[in-house]
Amino acid sequence: MARLFDGTDDSIDFGRCSGIEGKAAATFGAWIYQTALTADKAYLTKWDVATQGCFFFQADDASGNLKGAIANSITSGGQQNGVTTGGVIAAATWAHAVWVFNSAGATNADRLKCYVNNVAKTLSFLDQAIPTSVLTSATATVKAGRLGGTATRYWNGRIADLVIYDHALTLGEIAALYAGHVKRSGLVLYAPLWGIG
Repeated sequence: MARLFDGTDDSIDFGRCSGIEGKAAATFGAWIYQTALTADKAYLTKWDVATQGCFFFQADDASGNLKGAIANSITSGGQQNGVTTGGVIAAATWAHAVWVFNSAGATNADRLKCYVNNVAKTLSFLDQAIPTSVLTSATATVKAGRLGGTATRYWNGRIADLVIYDHALTLGEIAALYAGHVKRSGLVLYAPLWGIG
């Protein structure tokens, strides 16, 4: 059984994980299971609200959409984000979510991509550009199950096989990750979280 997060006060802090800071490309993945579809519930973050923003990934609404944000400044309000459309996860159902950031892209849609269960999803973007690198934060730590700072957004459900890479995975590598093969090269964080909740 994967780690259960109660939506009230459960989270895991992995420390700063500075190996992801300053990177012009990165990949963030996890198996996620939301007990009930609920808006603004974070599953993987390095973001202390309004003071130390780097990135966050969360359930965006009660319709099964996900949001990913890469900050363009430490004090960002999270407007540099992409949101899936049409509902991509279901309540009480496991889904494999992978976000790929690559600043070499010409448009927001090139710079931030989302794959759910190994299928590319359409993203909608606000008017702010996805930035050119993952920011360096002196104090924000990587967390599973919540944001940092005042807007906690505790995850309600289970999380497993968290990964962060310091580069953009290829489509083949995303497919391999979905199949359970964790590539070691460029791996900044791997947290299985199985058998502990």
